[in-house]
Amino acid sequence: MDGKNFIPFGNKLNMGLGYAWTANRFALFHYSTKEAGVNGYVDFNWFRFSGEDFSKVKNYIF
Repeated sequence: MDGKNFIPFGNKLNMGLGYAWTANRFALFHYSTKEAGVNGYVDFNWFRFSGEDFSKVKNYIF
């Protein structure tokens, strides 16, 4: 890893609202392969999300 070139992993996931009381969530995380998290860290400089703006969407009922 050089901090400049990034390799996508997995397939594209189309996230939706699901049921009226649920929604998909995404997260950025790190887990250490060493004991009890020793020598592990993560440093996210940015995260980009693009898609429909759900901030203005009222409750969906399916």
